[in-house]
Amino acid sequence: FVMDPIFSNNNDINEISKSLKRSALSLTNRLQSIIYDYYFVSKVHEKYLAQYPLVANERCGLWYVPKKYRKDTCYFKSTDGHTNVWAFSMRRLNLHLLPLIHQFDGLVIVDSTRRGKLMPDALSKTIPIWCAVINSILYQGETEESIIQEVLAEGATADDVKQIVKLMSNNWLCTPRAMVSENEHNSIVKLIPSFVKNVTRMGLFSKESIMTTLVQRKPLVPTWYYPGKCVPLKTSFQYNICCLSTSKKVESSYELISVRSLDDTFVSWNYVQGSADDHELWVPDHLCNGNFGPDLFWDVAFADKSSVLDDNTGFIYSWLSDSELELRINAYFEQSQVTIPQTLELYKVGDIGLSFGKIDSNIPYSLFSETSTIVILSESFSITEVPESKQKMILKYPIPSGKKGSNTLRALLPEMMHSLDISKSIIILCESGRDLSVGVILVLLCTYFDLDYNRLTDPPRISKDLVKQHLSKLSQISKASPSRSTLQSVNTYLFSHQ
Repeated sequence: FVMDPIFSNNNDINEISKSLKRSALSLTNRLQSIIYDYYFVSKVHEKYLAQYPLVANERCGLWYVPKKYRKDTCYFKSTDGHTNVWAFSMRRLNLHLLPLIHQFDGLVIVDSTRRGKLMPDALSKTIPIWCAVINSILYQGETEESIIQEVLAEGATADDVKQIVKLMSNNWLCTPRAMVSENEHNSIVKLIPSFVKNVTRMGLFSKESIMTTLVQRKPLVPTWYYPGKCVPLKTSFQYNICCLSTSKKVESSYELISVRSLDDTFVSWNYVQGSADDHELWVPDHLCNGNFGPDLFWDVAFADKSSVLDDNTGFIYSWLSDSELELRINAYFEQSQVTIPQTLELYKVGDIGLSFGKIDSNIPYSLFSETSTIVILSESFSITEVPESKQKMILKYPIPSGKKGSNTLRALLPEMMHSLDISKSIIILCESGRDLSVGVILVLLCTYFDLDYNRLTDPPRISKDLVKQHLSKLSQISKASPSRSTLQSVNTYLFSHQ
């Protein structure tokens, strides 16, 4: 009698390890982990930072701040904070946050990161760089003595003055020492003047434009919160930019977590740090016809008599398999398609008849009132219920989202520009509301208008700086963030049609 080996060619340790990992990283485990981290965000916000609005850093942060609790979103990329490639993004200015900062004296930016780190580089370095550049321009031309006198006149304490002097000596840069070494901090400090010089040279924003929005001049100062570090915020003479990292640090791919329910039973799952990151890699393509995302997830979770969340635990029913969970989510989605009213969110560009926005479902013709031309840049969605005697021109271009769509846009721009009459009102919609549609708006602005939105009488001198200047103005009214590929398509068209 010969026993079969436990591990054979067909059943080795690697295959078992892969199987266990797949199970740990299942849809249910990921969503349970997101809910767990959401409760952490809620607790910290309620206990320490309730005076500030919650802002989700796209894309990962969207999963941890349900839409009904989210004041706004922002887009600070971790790649702009990676070691030795630190940058101040000229495409992602996030100036739309300044009115919120003025209104609430600060805000809370929520994000997460995957295993092995306390927080993403977006929170530990990209946002501090952003604050430092804005502060440098805000106090441009001022001496240390004049700044000290100004803050003292406004009621600053001795500790406030000490903090501001320290900030000034570091080119207004403040980073968390637990995550950013002194050497790395000093390297970034040396780069701040060059970032400021580029912003000033291109006229992206100025001391006057920032002061117009903020009204009161105070430095933007980041502070950091994460599981294991949540100390009360000391009130001080500054705008508090609270950087909240949601996920607790785990060394392995996952960690078992158990939560006691109201009826003394337990729900357990394998916790995944930063489980929402890169959701297109783990959300099944067939779920909600490819429409499953953070907002839809929280709609399902918060629904009356939710078929997914257990009232006793606040988590997904422990007995739900992935397949059953998907069935319930799909059922909710199909029902919601019938009951959710259609809305249209548009951003108006000055008073020149141009608007842009997002199309993430089919939109009835009746929602467009005083518009002459509607441009749809989408493979998936269109205008419905169009009457035979329509008064508006509808131009539909089946452009996919992402890099492929940017390349398609490049080929279609000549035809598109030839079809558009700039003397009439135009609405341009794409699936994100901030990429392809913004690209087309940039082409129209650079071709027909100056930076004050006056109609040009002579052909403009096209430059990459001109495109960035117009983008800077758009970023003050929306979260415009065209991809690098889209901007390349814009530049290619403009330079070839001078």
